[in-house]
Amino acid sequence: MILIGRLVATPDLHETGSGTHVTAVRVATNGTSHAEAHVVVHWGQLADLACQHLGKDPLV
Repeated sequence: MILIGRLVATPDLHETGSGTHVTAVRVATNGTSHAEAHVVVHWGQLADLACQHLGKDPLV
């Protein structure tokens, strides 16, 4: 699946009980008739990179 939209908020990094990093990124997309919100979950190193390089409102 490919989503093109804007981040709703800056991602926050969390750590599971086993030490794995995780973040949930909310992406707002514009459909043909209405806007939709999607949650994309990143794990491990990808979660670290998302928190380092993504901020609120950039097009992703």
